[in-house]
Amino acid sequence: MRGQLPEAVAILEKVATIAPSSNTLYRYARALLSVGRYDTAVEVLTTALVRDPLSTDLAELLAAAYLHLGQVALAQRLFSLLARQRKNTNVVLGLLECCLYNHPWKDGITEASRWLAPLTASDLRPYAGQALLNLGRLDEAEECLSTASIHIGDTLLGLGDIAYAKRDLPAAIDYHQRACSIHGVQSASIFPLFLESMSAAAYDKAYLLYTSARTTIRNTWGHGTHYQGLAPQWDGMTTIQGKTMLVHGCVGLGDTLQYIRFLPLLKQHGAIVLLEVPVPLVSLLSRLTAVDKVICKLDPLPPVDVECDIRELFLLLYPASLDGSLHKPYLQGRASNIAVRRDPEASVITGLVWDCGYQARQSRLWQRHIPIEFLQPLASVSTLDLRGLQVGPTQHALRSTRWGDRIPCLGDSINSMEDTAEILQNMDMLITVDTATAHLAGASGMKTYLLLPYVSSWRWGVDSHCCMWYPHIRLIRQSRPGDWRSSIEALVKAVTRAVDTME
Repeated sequence: MRGQLPEAVAILEKVATIAPSSNTLYRYARALLSVGRYDTAVEVLTTALVRDPLSTDLAELLAAAYLHLGQVALAQRLFSLLARQRKNTNVVLGLLECCLYNHPWKDGITEASRWLAPLTASDLRPYAGQALLNLGRLDEAEECLSTASIHIGDTLLGLGDIAYAKRDLPAAIDYHQRACSIHGVQSASIFPLFLESMSAAAYDKAYLLYTSARTTIRNTWGHGTHYQGLAPQWDGMTTIQGKTMLVHGCVGLGDTLQYIRFLPLLKQHGAIVLLEVPVPLVSLLSRLTAVDKVICKLDPLPPVDVECDIRELFLLLYPASLDGSLHKPYLQGRASNIAVRRDPEASVITGLVWDCGYQARQSRLWQRHIPIEFLQPLASVSTLDLRGLQVGPTQHALRSTRWGDRIPCLGDSINSMEDTAEILQNMDMLITVDTATAHLAGASGMKTYLLLPYVSSWRWGVDSHCCMWYPHIRLIRQSRPGDWRSSIEALVKAVTRAVDTME
């Protein structure tokens, strides 16, 4: 249920209430972890283990939930017990993270090896490098991997991941390129190299990688569809004049919104375009002139001649997809019927989103969630008329603060992305973390400030304050992992300057 995690949680909650089997409770708990509801996941898993105390799957998930909550001692106790029965990657990484927590990396590996015998401290080096990366301890991760006695290709792969986490894009590309030369283009090294080439705007190189290893890249990317394998995959060269093309857009909401800009090129090639999208996007994208029909899961389909994943369109249509006109505003919501009362003492109505709603296994390097207390300086900018557009469990967090209880929260009125688009039409500006709302604002050409974690998605690059995909979005990056305070300070300065020029 890509792009529909809250809906999945609600459905699984009902199923777990009606038929609380171990399997149902396990799936429900996994969904809860995916949306950051760790406390509830612990309650569900504890109940499930009372019913099925021998389930190692339930115990492993509970240990991960404790680790999310920072209850390291409880997590370590469970992982160490699990290590006696299974030493899969999740258990090894989880136990290492616990042992490395607040300990030097060599001491942490030594402690973990006591629980993970017959694996030795040397055997655990590659896993420790990943665990240190998860913990945001990049220099230690690099030192650990550089001295590991493992295959040189695996070392290069890990060092490339660390270099990317350090925002050293040239080094990351070099490491992964060297790993590919050892393992081959069909190896695990090809996907990070491909994304890093895209991030560096080295599109010629990304295109060559894609054409040489399309199957590997597609399999790693995952399939965004409920209708896989109905027709041949389009290769970008076979004529589609008069052909019915099924474009799979059941990926993340942001990915779908980013790539719909290329659908007009399919119409120029004469295709009849069927666009498969997640439920929250159906009404918004049904008005696209480049789409003949929008479908959702389980909708009946007419005969299909070819299909492709929407994320591949940029490459399948390359270099025509570089046309600058495709990166101008290309999406508008329905005419707004929502009246937004403007604060007479403020000049700029500004939407605010602070939580991406997806927190599973995110270290502070990647975490797209700003603790509510860090947002207080925004409330002191007198020219901003803030409106909360957050949806989900954290939408009412502002009400728990003295400074935020006066900010209207509109999340209860948002049931789809079209509702969000309609509300945005009444706004002058948006401040957001990396969510689908950022893509929606960027696609409509709205002035947007996007707060990024230290390591962000490939599409935002690693050092620029702007990007090709959305010219109206200003990027504000963390200067240090987990440091939202300085990001908010930079945001306040940037917003104040922008408002002064708008008045």
